[in-house]
Amino acid sequence: MFMYLVNVMIQIPGYSLEELFTLARSSVLNQRVLSLQTLSRIVYNSRLQELGGDLSEPLLPTLLEAGILFLMRWSIDDTNEGVISAAVEGLAALLVQPGDEDTLDRIYAWYHGNNLPPLIPLLKEENEELDENGQPMKDEDISDPQMVQRDVIKALLRMNTLRRFCFILDKVRPPAPTVLNILSILIRTSRHSSQAAFEICKCPKLLEVIVREFLPMAGWKQQGAQVADVYGYPVVSALKLLRVLCATGRNRAASLIAQFRLQPLLLRYLSEEPSDMSLDIASAFHISMEAIRLWHTCVEYGQLTEMYSELYPILVQHLQLFQRLSVLPLPATTTAGDETVHRLQLRRSGTLILLLEGVVQVAGAAASLHQNS
Repeated sequence: MFMYLVNVMIQIPGYSLEELFTLARSSVLNQRVLSLQTLSRIVYNSRLQELGGDLSEPLLPTLLEAGILFLMRWSIDDTNEGVISAAVEGLAALLVQPGDEDTLDRIYAWYHGNNLPPLIPLLKEENEELDENGQPMKDEDISDPQMVQRDVIKALLRMNTLRRFCFILDKVRPPAPTVLNILSILIRTSRHSSQAAFEICKCPKLLEVIVREFLPMAGWKQQGAQVADVYGYPVVSALKLLRVLCATGRNRAASLIAQFRLQPLLLRYLSEEPSDMSLDIASAFHISMEAIRLWHTCVEYGQLTEMYSELYPILVQHLQLFQRLSVLPLPATTTAGDETVHRLQLRRSGTLILLLEGVVQVAGAAASLHQNS
């Protein structure tokens, strides 16, 4: 039985979940888009606990049992861009907890703040499916509906979702919100497990398209505050995806460095001040910080250490700037824009210090090995 999203007692008009699922299969385009968008917002607001009122049972398990994941997955196979965008938004709402990535970015410079366990769901013993011998069933023996209840990301990987994302990014070329939603889903998938990260890396053309379209070396025009099309511009989420993938293992990081020539890419983004990058100033600072985090991730494996000598003058300039930054509250006359830049400068400086710590540790380890040899 589907729950109603309205309080029947006071007769507030609205759709039931059953009606929304029916509309999602309508032959009328606007009805399909409306239903998918509404379901997406319901899931998103549920995660934020902003639905209002009390529900008789948990919403997300009910939606998954009703087949919302299959509905969204089938909808991204649609030929209409509006349906695709609404379905991608729904998948992002299901998989990505609002605020998680921002929090992880903020704690990255903390002690071991960059070391995260795989975000794979733990299955309670009483919920495990057993085979005829009483042993836990293997993933390949579990049906798709059972896998959805067990692990949503594994279920999506089964459905060739990555290949469809690649096609959407390469051929459909959707607007900025859809691109960012796809990248956020890929980042969350990468954090799921090493195997999920491997699936992303081995998906034909997926990372090639992302690097080509959203991590250009040069040639982008001045970017305004409101961005409708991110193709041809550096996108923070694309750089973060590479960083999260590199963090899943030394060999994978080495492979990505070689395959996508990450050293010239990082040199490009780190050698220029954010104010000179022809991007929105906040986006430019986040690109710079994410490039430092990616470099730091590789440095921890002893990779890309040769970049230190090339970027030494720029790193010294950053440290000199850090000496002039104040952690005290800014004067009341400070504009909102200047306050934002100051806050971003502080965050970038903290990330830079973490990078330098990593470089020193690698240099110390190398010197120790050389001395003992």
